[in-house]
Amino acid sequence: MTASNLQSESCSAIYPYVLVSTYRLLVCQVCGFASVADEVATHLRTRHRDIQPEHRQGLVEKVNQIPNIIRNQDELRNLWYPTNTIEPIPYLAPPKPDGLKCRACGYIVRRVQKIQKHCAEKHQWINPRGRGRPAPNCHVSAHETPWEEHVACQRFFPTRAGSRWFQVNAQTGLQDDVRKSTHTNSSQSRVEPRELDQASYSHLREVIEREQTYWETVNQPRLSSKDMDSGSFATTSIWMERTRWQDIYKGARRDILRASTRLPDRRALEIDCFLGQGNQESDPDIVSSSEAEQKISCILGALDIVVDRCEDTISQTSRFLLCWLNSTRHQHFHERPFSLVAERSTEKKYRNVQKRLLAFAFRTHMMTDGVRSDCVRFQLSEHLSSQLQAIWEHKVWQLFDWSRGSWPMVPGGSEIGEATDEASVRPAYQLLQEEIIPVSVSQSKDFGSEQGEEEAYSDDEDEDTDSVFSYDEVDRDNSEFGDNQAEANESHHANYPMVRDESNMAMFIEFPELLYQLCLTICTERFNEGRPSSTLLVFFSGILGFSQDCKHFLLARQFCPYLSGLIYVQRLILMERALPLREYGAIGIPRRPYVNQLDQLNSIREMYMIAGTQHPLAEMTSLRDFGRNIARTEPPSILFSWSDDGEIIRYGDFQLTMDKFRQIPDYFISRAEEICNKLMFDIKPDIDLAAMKDDMVNISSGYSFHMLLRRVISAKAAAGDGNPWTYI
Repeated sequence: MTASNLQSESCSAIYPYVLVSTYRLLVCQVCGFASVADEVATHLRTRHRDIQPEHRQGLVEKVNQIPNIIRNQDELRNLWYPTNTIEPIPYLAPPKPDGLKCRACGYIVRRVQKIQKHCAEKHQWINPRGRGRPAPNCHVSAHETPWEEHVACQRFFPTRAGSRWFQVNAQTGLQDDVRKSTHTNSSQSRVEPRELDQASYSHLREVIEREQTYWETVNQPRLSSKDMDSGSFATTSIWMERTRWQDIYKGARRDILRASTRLPDRRALEIDCFLGQGNQESDPDIVSSSEAEQKISCILGALDIVVDRCEDTISQTSRFLLCWLNSTRHQHFHERPFSLVAERSTEKKYRNVQKRLLAFAFRTHMMTDGVRSDCVRFQLSEHLSSQLQAIWEHKVWQLFDWSRGSWPMVPGGSEIGEATDEASVRPAYQLLQEEIIPVSVSQSKDFGSEQGEEEAYSDDEDEDTDSVFSYDEVDRDNSEFGDNQAEANESHHANYPMVRDESNMAMFIEFPELLYQLCLTICTERFNEGRPSSTLLVFFSGILGFSQDCKHFLLARQFCPYLSGLIYVQRLILMERALPLREYGAIGIPRRPYVNQLDQLNSIREMYMIAGTQHPLAEMTSLRDFGRNIARTEPPSILFSWSDDGEIIRYGDFQLTMDKFRQIPDYFISRAEEICNKLMFDIKPDIDLAAMKDDMVNISSGYSFHMLLRRVISAKAAAGDGNPWTYI
């Protein structure tokens, strides 16, 4: 059959389809494969979205009026396939030159595994090669295989019932390709290259430079970081409606917001920290000074003392009270107590989130009013600003060299007041005869389990959603901060003499208490006009939901682990406010009473922790519970797509063919052989490893399977085969 006698009806009325009457099929000229009549509407809707809906509906109606065509998948069982070699059907995709055709029945596939399976099952063929990788330089010749190679083939459908391959004339396809390439080359050969004159060259260079300047301007963070893709599906989801991030950060410089949450880099404290470009091209860059970064680094080191003190309080609190702490309902006793995280890595991540909060607060406080209003779009409260300023100008900065960026070690620095209060406090609590929760106890393996949810959300589900932080480049820098800080403190403490002066000691005791007071103020801010984003803590938590390029927002399951870290630390802070183990003399918080502890805890819970209160912790807990439920319905983080013939897998701009994928084992085996030969200096000893066998029933004293190998070597040595390796 030739292309001239192939009966087809190409009509513009049903474009992009053409009717191939010989096979009773409709072939899409654009996609290069056929469609049954009942699936034309789906094909047009999914693959030809550029066609207007009215026109698509008209095409479907016209197709339904065509008689004697295959209309559904069941009728494909009666589809006639060419049995002899035919000319390529011009409307289908170009022929594939790598077909494998069974010599016995003409069955065609393109994968060696499939043709081998077909020959073995249908024709009782036995593969002579067997399993394993073939020996080097050992190839099976073509005449030994029961199939033909390099068969040009086409098919009507890429998948399902009609996806069978049939043979076409390869010469015609090659001639067409040659004719096209010849025509192209001949047409190109008529255009002789010539050198541009100086004026044309200058003009072309100016055009290219203007184009580059334009795209550089468009892609600058001062412009791109403000874009809100409000029309995309992701920004109209239920998750975005709940968080309202689009409204909260509208007009704000998201690149500056995200950069302001970075932890200080202790390896670069002597230079200014770059936060972002100025709003206008002529404006200077927005930076945080090196002095500010050094102080912030010291403050974050002191925060560990604050959190350690809060954890000491939790470890010396009864299980009964911790169950109430874990509840977010007014009169609801939670059966699972709040507990400290057991994994050191998890604790470090949780602390780093709180440190990023303080870093953002101090950097925002140090910004000018213009930058804060134009770029950050957030105003700190006067009470919070006064506390930030008090810490920034504290007298303790005059007592040590804070340019190193680490907090010095002082007597009792990690357990302030323990020497004076611990002896009087602990015996009294031992009289309560209540179970104490040790520091190392963890009620769950996942990040969010220490909070305890009020709804039916199993531990397994918590582990799925909060098992890991979705760290990116900024987070990796932050994760290194803890290690750098610890190393710096060890070396830094060795260089500091112990502070013995009582007045100086009082300063080092007062500073962590003021830092705790700052954390407590941030945690207990009240909503302004009922807006959660008016508080620093909620506003900061939304910044953690920015993507790495600041152009998108994280999915719920990617964001919830950050909330778990914030919620965990805020509960530590509020528990320390309700029932502190030791007194805070500088800020006037007495230590916990011996009686009525539950009443004192509930007074704090009712104000700041119960669901429905206008404070950050209640909002973040509600948002996390909502996000965990939404996470069950979200799409996967990575979406792969396959080509119609199942030979190519794609992810974004990356694609991998199955031929390349099947070459991966051979590549690594070849690399292993090269490394082995290099280690052996390309010497190939003549040792038969198959002869090295063990005798499992030989229980003689001193027996080793090496004895058998020695006998073989001795025999070869006696034979004098001349191989030096046989004498090993």
